[in-house]
Amino acid sequence: MYVVRSFAQEVAEDIIRDAEAELDEKEKHRKHKMMINRTLSIGILKNDLIYILLETDARKQDELFQQIYEDISKNLVPIRPERHYRRTKGQMAGKYSNTHKRAY
Repeated sequence: MYVVRSFAQEVAEDIIRDAEAELDEKEKHRKHKMMINRTLSIGILKNDLIYILLETDARKQDELFQQIYEDISKNLVPIRPERHYRRTKGQMAGKYSNTHKRAY
């Protein structure tokens, strides 16, 4: 189980690195620098990586991989410098807690 999880993370990191390098070249007109959402990218890859590994046709594998690459490249989040907010502490902090947000 641990080996599969680390393999999926390594593949996701490689895809993210490639997509962010391509993103830096294309996205010069935005106000904030953008980066790829890592949590969503691991979720996308987790669901679709098994289909790539089970596919026997190399052309079909390339198509599936390219589709995953495009899906991951679309999930962008802005990097906002010096953005921080005060944390709410006390009784009101846990009223509508969002600690278990779904990633994918």
